[in-house]
Amino acid sequence: MRPNEGGDRGVDSTAKIAKWSVMSLMTAWLIGAGWSQFVPLVPDEIKSQQAEIRFQDRLKQCTGSYNERYTCKSDLFRERDTATFIPWAKAAAVVFLPLILVYSIYSIWARFRTRLRHAALQETTLQRRREIREEEEKRREETRIIEQERLRVRNIEAKRRGEISRIDDNARAEGKEPPVHVLLIPEDTNQTQALTEALEARDCHVIASTDIEDGLIGIDKLRYDVAVIGILTGGPGGIDGIKKIKDCRNDIKIIALTAGSAAISAGDILRAAKTLGADGTFSHPVDPAELGKLVQKLAATKPSV
Repeated sequence: MRPNEGGDRGVDSTAKIAKWSVMSLMTAWLIGAGWSQFVPLVPDEIKSQQAEIRFQDRLKQCTGSYNERYTCKSDLFRERDTATFIPWAKAAAVVFLPLILVYSIYSIWARFRTRLRHAALQETTLQRRREIREEEEKRREETRIIEQERLRVRNIEAKRRGEISRIDDNARAEGKEPPVHVLLIPEDTNQTQALTEALEARDCHVIASTDIEDGLIGIDKLRYDVAVIGILTGGPGGIDGIKKIKDCRNDIKIIALTAGSAAISAGDILRAAKTLGADGTFSHPVDPAELGKLVQKLAATKPSV
């Protein structure tokens, strides 16, 4: 149902009632007034004959010259026609003038009402068009944002893939084994540089991120060996990060890091991470050297693909 359909039906119903009311009133007036005005004017046959006899007698009374008789008879005929016409004209005026007046008023009202309705309908149509344009613009903006996000994700994934490929190609060109590729998402971003340097000192290649959502871009396609994840990091959180990695990649080893919180201890958090599939855990403060040893140990146990 259109938004205005119920209102349109009500308006149409009112218009029909008004129209039939006016038509009924005009019909009743036409019958009643016509009967009262025209029926008495219909001449009785006997009276009509008597009137004709009197008229003929008056014509015979016209004497004199030809012109005088012609003038006299013309006046009598004109008098008779006038006497006949005036009552019928008055009756017609009484019967039809009110009908014409009522119909004219109804027509003016109907046209005025129609213009108002058309104006309201036009305004409704314009408003709906504005709403449709706003909805279209909103959808286009949402689509643009989605496409921008998809492009951003593709660019990040392509950049990381290119970086990993470049590192592997350089290692092979030097006759070395490709390094261990580590995804690093620490809780404390102040430790990012120290942890990266410690891992790179053990011939690891590190791709660092500040939150889980960004870090997991391309996780199902990129060749990571170990993921070092801070459980209380920004974004969805490290617990969700572990679940997502395990859902799409069983070959990536996971190390969970946390300093705990006021509500729950680091030990409880790390035990939960272990239950979800973490291969190793560290509580803060993290020793970069010890983390590097664990990364190398887990990477050595990673099945070859």
